[in-house]
Amino acid sequence: MQEFQVTDADGLPLGEPARRRSTWLELQRHASQPVEGTSVEEEALTLPFGTYDCWRYTVMPPGSEVRFWFAKELPGMPVQVEERISGNLTGRSLMIANEGPEP
Repeated sequence: MQEFQVTDADGLPLGEPARRRSTWLELQRHASQPVEGTSVEEEALTLPFGTYDCWRYTVMPPGSEVRFWFAKELPGMPVQVEERISGNLTGRSLMIANEGPEP
């Protein structure tokens, strides 16, 4: 499950967050980044359900920056995505739970 929160230039929430699930194809697109203009670093990230060691991919398209955190213990979707334009946070997507469907 993902939660997307629109924020103002200072990172303060605007409106209510939206929640949704992603398909595997959407997750694959998130994970595919150009080598040129992309850096990878290790970083611990605290989520609503625990703290995880992550790989943080920073992608620098012209005039913006997108950061993807992939938890090493949780294969699949990025657990957090942040988008910045001119250094200002414009969007954040955050994994809020690590639960499978009911059997």
